[in-house]
Amino acid sequence: MDCYLDILDSPIGPIELAATDEGLVYCASPREKGLDMRAWLSKYLPDH
Repeated sequence: MDCYLDILDSPIGPIELAATDEGLVYCASPREKGLDMRAWLSKYLPDH
């Protein structure tokens, strides 16, 4: 399985991106006041 990984800087902190054959997943992990919050989204890529 091919996988592309990247990290983007954003106002809420780094956003980890992972694109795979199944779709796109991103994880936002802002660290505020010692907390590690994560939000995941999985979306299938269009069939082109």
